[in-house]
Amino acid sequence: VDFNAITSSSNNPVVRNVVNGLGTTIRLPSRFLMAGDEFFKQINYRADLYARLTSEAADMVASGKIEKNDVAKYVADRVATGINDAGAATSQASLDFAREATFTQELTKNTAFRDVQNFTNKHPLAKMVIPFVRTPTNILKAAVQRTPVLHMASSSMRDALKSADPKVAASARGKLATGSMLWGMAVIGAANGNIT
Repeated sequence: VDFNAITSSSNNPVVRNVVNGLGTTIRLPSRFLMAGDEFFKQINYRADLYARLTSEAADMVASGKIEKNDVAKYVADRVATGINDAGAATSQASLDFAREATFTQELTKNTAFRDVQNFTNKHPLAKMVIPFVRTPTNILKAAVQRTPVLHMASSSMRDALKSADPKVAASARGKLATGSMLWGMAVIGAANGNIT
């Protein structure tokens, strides 16, 4: 069975306009969802790119490679090249950050969740039962990575905590510290009877 968007190429203009108008109307919620997702991806992409370039510039000032007065120009020039003429992102690291921040990063290969996603992509009727796989899986993964003790179940979190790259290790420790703080506040709130 082949599924297509609701469209019409009828020679009858009334039928064509009604069917195409209906198809456009039905797709509006999805378009708003994609627009919102893209909006937040753009914010996170640009924020990460700017932060990384600012940190890089600070390191260059400290090592004497550029003057302090040249930092703003250095960062601005490289931020401008962070998006090409077609509007596409050019920094893979910042793009990965934006995808993680919006829970849209690709699922890990050879995992059950990736197999479920592949199945629903191959069989559109399965989307009726399981419409979303990637985003809920990534949200669950993020929760596990930020939960004390449970974070050890995530191989990517274990690898990040042991990473030789200090930025990767610091990011992992930051995730765990934030999660620990939130869990601690929740436990204290429950113990005091403020939340159930």
